[in-house]
Amino acid sequence: MSATAAGALAIHNRIDYRSRRCTVPFFWPGDTTMQYYPAKYLAPNAITCASLTLGLVSMFHSMAGNHESAAWFIVICVLLDKLDGTVARALNASSNFGIQLDSFSDFVTFGIAPGFLLHGLLSDPAIGGALYTGHPQWIWGMRVSVVVYVLASCLRLAKFNVLTDKIGSKFFLGIPTTLSGGLIASYIATAMKHEMPPEVYQILPGAYVILALLMVSNFRMPKFTLPQNPVLRTFAGLNVLLAYIFGFMWVFPEYLLLNAASVAVFGLIYGAIRLRHVPLGDESNQLKATSL
Repeated sequence: MSATAAGALAIHNRIDYRSRRCTVPFFWPGDTTMQYYPAKYLAPNAITCASLTLGLVSMFHSMAGNHESAAWFIVICVLLDKLDGTVARALNASSNFGIQLDSFSDFVTFGIAPGFLLHGLLSDPAIGGALYTGHPQWIWGMRVSVVVYVLASCLRLAKFNVLTDKIGSKFFLGIPTTLSGGLIASYIATAMKHEMPPEVYQILPGAYVILALLMVSNFRMPKFTLPQNPVLRTFAGLNVLLAYIFGFMWVFPEYLLLNAASVAVFGLIYGAIRLRHVPLGDESNQLKATSL
């Protein structure tokens, strides 16, 4: 059989003609047989991989001293993180594999990359040098805050994976790593855009520690969805659209920072007032099969 014929036969065998679905091969660890899954799973997982790649790119820029670019790449990762879940639900392509892949991606893009961003920013002679000259203890304090933040993001994601079925689909336990990374990145992008003085960055180590504590806390935050009211739904949809446009165009970081801060403040207040006594595992709050 020729190579062309063999390739055609392989494609033929990957199509389930009864359901008209194309499938792709996948190996499970320890399994000696080839597993096939519908190709629709590729779309959300490809977006997740793109986010992971841009998280690495952000780290490269942090190491090169391009702090503003590093921050913007994290902002784009926030948008992609929301997009992959939307695509997965639209295609009914949720999977445990997608959830695990998303967690690994989130740890890199919203855990490690912001750590690189802070360390690179405050190690820059033009910024950190103006703040910490003659105060080496502050440099170590900054490094400790980076370690605390990265560890907290890892613990937050591990807790999410373990407690997913118990928490449900109505709220988060602790603020999401996505929101934490978005707050940091949009703040730094805004400060860099307006060429603010080094003192503006002095609050960052403390902010990292506060965000770390909020990530591993049991504070309950609602999972925001589009409202049912047509007017509010249109307004919310337009707001989301503008966030994607501004984010991918690298403009108006102030708008993105305001959005992220509003979600964090309103979410924590609402959670403290309305969700404090909602029991985990409530039947009305069971998690639906969704891929993040």
